[in-house]
Amino acid sequence: DGDVASYRWAVPDYDKLKDYLQEQSDGTFKKNSGRPVETKVRVTEVRIDPTATLYDPTPGLPGGPSDGDRFSALATANGWTIYNTYEWDADGGAWIEDLYASAESEKSFHVDYYNIVWMIQDMLTNKPLDGLHGGNSAGWGPDQDEDGKPDGFSKLASPVSMRVPHNDQQWQASWEKPGYSTVEPEFSASDHTEYLLMETTVIHLYRAESRFSYTPASLGLDKKLGGGDDVPDKLAITSWLERDGSVLSGGIFCDVRIFDRTTL
Repeated sequence: DGDVASYRWAVPDYDKLKDYLQEQSDGTFKKNSGRPVETKVRVTEVRIDPTATLYDPTPGLPGGPSDGDRFSALATANGWTIYNTYEWDADGGAWIEDLYASAESEKSFHVDYYNIVWMIQDMLTNKPLDGLHGGNSAGWGPDQDEDGKPDGFSKLASPVSMRVPHNDQQWQASWEKPGYSTVEPEFSASDHTEYLLMETTVIHLYRAESRFSYTPASLGLDKKLGGGDDVPDKLAITSWLERDGSVLSGGIFCDVRIFDRTTL
């Protein structure tokens, strides 16, 4: 029925393998190993502890010889010669996973966040505002929030800098100031500047102003004598809207009604 062979071997405690590499070669080979290097990452949440898991796109095998060492492509198992393999002792508690590696390390690491700058100004004067109160659904406060807790922040002056982690969703901020209407813009996580205008809640005086220019009709001279054409009468109208004595820009529609005695 054919030859059937088997053998036993010991697996170190807590050692796990999900991926493996295989190469048929009669030559020597080089093994890259060691603990992963702490990497800048953009994440939604990081729990800082002695065994924090960091993203490393090229994790090495745990334990074993360090980079640069070369090994003879020879090892034996059950009396058979197996080329291109070698044995090493893995660190206790180490493991290998897809794109992730975990190792105890005393080195510090840096978590990279996006920086959002809020430019908040008075709608009428365009002057930066202070004494601001705010919060956001992301739960991460700006640099001025000295306690470092993800709570609301207050008594800020524009421009306000806020650091947020990576996330694909839209967040919503809420900005308040006594005497002004609350603004609640949506924003996403990226390095950028948000420009906001806040309107006061006091009573505003609006005025619609118009200027008219009328040119009556004129009759041209006899064309046989080199005269020109008749010119009809012409009415030119300029309109704008003022608030508290200042002209409001960005007007789109202007409704002009002309009356001839009692007929519209």
